[in-house]
Amino acid sequence: MEKVWNLPKEEDLRETGPEWALNILANQDDSMRCKILFLWWRAWHLRNNSIFGDGKAMINDSACFIENYYNTTMQLNFGMPTPDRKGKCLLSPVAASRNEKDRRTTTQKWTKPPLGWAKINTDASFISANGAAHWGAIVRDDQGNTISSAWSPIPRCSTVEEAEAIAVLEGLRLASTVDTPCCLETDCKSVTDAWNWDTIKRSQAGIVINEAKHAALSFQNLKIEFIPRSANGAAHRLAAFSRSTGCNGVLYGSVPECVLDQVLSDCNQNNIL
Repeated sequence: MEKVWNLPKEEDLRETGPEWALNILANQDDSMRCKILFLWWRAWHLRNNSIFGDGKAMINDSACFIENYYNTTMQLNFGMPTPDRKGKCLLSPVAASRNEKDRRTTTQKWTKPPLGWAKINTDASFISANGAAHWGAIVRDDQGNTISSAWSPIPRCSTVEEAEAIAVLEGLRLASTVDTPCCLETDCKSVTDAWNWDTIKRSQAGIVINEAKHAALSFQNLKIEFIPRSANGAAHRLAAFSRSTGCNGVLYGSVPECVLDQVLSDCNQNNIL
């Protein structure tokens, strides 16, 4: 993390006596205080994975995760984009001066794919405390009609990035029989970055993404894009459905009843920007 954040020296972060953690935080500004808390929180996750889990959690994955998590938190709190390590940031940020009503009206919604295309949406649920993970995927045509939907627990998973990568892989498998060009959308930016730039190719998530790329070869045309959570509601609900029921399933031409309202809302022209 020292490559990304200007952290205090390691000796300044060591236990020195009673209330040492509070003393460390008290000597930092708000931004650094937040970064240190993120660092400690993720370090504890790695410790638990090593002792109680499978020990496969990657430090590099965690570093990427907390950097993205911190940037997202800052954006949500202050309404301003936080540049990444390359100096890039999200386009069209929600201005800090806008009120909550303005924020709601600019929320991005799901949109239909171009004429003659199909759209795949994928999402994953991951609970770091126990490693429980689930994925959901839905494929829709250019009219917003459901071609297929699927959901399932993930037996073994060590990071949220791996869970999201598995969701992408399963979404491609679900759409493998579609004979039109496809656009795949996920709300995990680290996965789209890894797909385009091989940023986590040596991690477990990177291995899954390589497998997904191999599966993508069967498509006549495929593009993968990052979208915000607000535009990924159906896939999110499918992953949540698997998490709440512990089951898996595939439906052709429909979705589980608990997801139907989200799909109908997506197709409502008044909700498509």
